[in-house]
Amino acid sequence: MIPVQNVQVKVKDAWFRGDVTYTTSGGCWHVNDNYHNNMWMWVKFENGDVKVRDGRFWLGIRVVSDYAGRYNAPPYNNISVGYETGAADNTSNERMYWAAAHTVNTVGDYRTRAATAGIPLPRTGLNWYNRQGQGGAAAPMLQGNVFNSWPSFFAAILLPVPYAVASYTILPDVVNRYDVNETAADFNGTGYHELGHTSHYRVVGENYWFDYRNHIINNFGYGEFGDFAAIGSNPGKVALGEALGNFTGAIFGGTPEGGEFAEWENNFIPRGLMFDLGDNSPGEIVSDPNNGAVSGFDNISGFTPAMIFSSLQPNVTSVRQFRDRLRVLHLGSTPNTAGTYNTFVDIYDVFN
Repeated sequence: MIPVQNVQVKVKDAWFRGDVTYTTSGGCWHVNDNYHNNMWMWVKFENGDVKVRDGRFWLGIRVVSDYAGRYNAPPYNNISVGYETGAADNTSNERMYWAAAHTVNTVGDYRTRAATAGIPLPRTGLNWYNRQGQGGAAAPMLQGNVFNSWPSFFAAILLPVPYAVASYTILPDVVNRYDVNETAADFNGTGYHELGHTSHYRVVGENYWFDYRNHIINNFGYGEFGDFAAIGSNPGKVALGEALGNFTGAIFGGTPEGGEFAEWENNFIPRGLMFDLGDNSPGEIVSDPNNGAVSGFDNISGFTPAMIFSSLQPNVTSVRQFRDRLRVLHLGSTPNTAGTYNTFVDIYDVFN
């Protein structure tokens, strides 16, 4: 049973008089008006921070809403609506509501914990799309961005009005998937990863994300080291961006990717870099996945999430630029020397 925090609750009576309120952090809610006879209730998975959509609910056009039922007579103060896992049927409404409930909670929890850690908060009103089945998650940050990649340029020319309307209303900022028997920990962990991207986007904006999207489109994903598409590739931005997503997924969602001993993805994304900048594990050895001769101990510690995210601008578009910016801003607040710091981060930079 999931108590859903800060989610919209709508109630109406037979005269269509209605109230809209929001649940508390414990999932409780109340309205000040009196009701009698028939009362109808809906739970809408939306608040000021996120609008949760699902490919199975009005094709994602409308925010997910659960008609909780009609209540014929008092008392009305004992209504309880819960969302179970729905794992027995991944295509059921129960499963869809379960994913939506966890999404709202994850966004709220991330914002609270990120603020405490000094990480910039995502923009409000995120368009979040869930979908059942296998597949990857993403944070394309498309809402309101008509010209968001080279393919979107042609869409805007061919269908200017429909595409512009879709961009400002339903195009997704974040996409997540819930697979058969996927646990809440795994589903939420992916959510924390994607929310790390939304914080990064808040800092760097469209100039960074335009190239990020085009790289993924042209490489049908991240691509592999040494085999990137000849046109439209920007692996430096992907390497830094995914390292940040893996970091927030690990520290807030407990995902193994981005934590200890999880160094690489696709032989160029430094999954564990940000985690290793802060932890104290001098016995850990990190090696370049493409050149075993480039290797060394994790003898760096003391960098905080706030330090890391404050070092993403201006014009920080690669691991090397991040290394230099973080050193200038914050090395003096850590126990590290410039030489050992540069040497260690360079192991995590396969492009240097």
